[in-house]
Amino acid sequence: MSGTDTYLAEPTVNVPTVWPYSGSGVQTHHNSEDTPDRVDPRSLRDVATVNASYLYYLANASEPETAWLAELSQTRGYEQILKATAPFLDQVSAAHDSESLGHIWGDALDHINYRVDRESQSVLSVERLAPEDRRAVVAKSLAPSVDALRRFGEEQKERVRLIVEHRAEQAGFRPPAKPVAAAPSAEASRIVVRRKRFGTLPLDDL
Repeated sequence: MSGTDTYLAEPTVNVPTVWPYSGSGVQTHHNSEDTPDRVDPRSLRDVATVNASYLYYLANASEPETAWLAELSQTRGYEQILKATAPFLDQVSAAHDSESLGHIWGDALDHINYRVDRESQSVLSVERLAPEDRRAVVAKSLAPSVDALRRFGEEQKERVRLIVEHRAEQAGFRPPAKPVAAAPSAEASRIVVRRKRFGTLPLDDL
């Protein structure tokens, strides 16, 4: 599948999202020029084969596959936590006062915490592959991976704290005493996401 068209999956009923991605070479995705005649038959065949193979593997996966899938999820988790941290390191270097540094610091912590939680859930999701009577054992085996992700998240938060202090010292103003939490938005609190179809929720339709 490509883009947001991952409708082979349904996370709300524990069907993993499948997203092998293949670029088409033609920038027509989600616009009026995206017509059947522009579909490359070879790419369509290849992506269909990858999807079918992946779905077959998932459908037949059981406890022996949990360790490998958890390792894949953990590796991706490190990448995603770093990706969540990086923009704030850039923002810190451009901050010109203590207040803005405090807000950047607070935003960074929120994003890192969120990403650590999501990636931890990704690792733990393989537990469902085990039989009911073995899930406690599998969960125990996954605990070190989850702990490692959380420690990595703490390292990134400390990294942000240190660079905030360094930027304040470099620019000659007092560093913020603590991160500043984002003020809740009254408008955002009233937003209700409505499911328009069975499947994942693409941002295109929100």
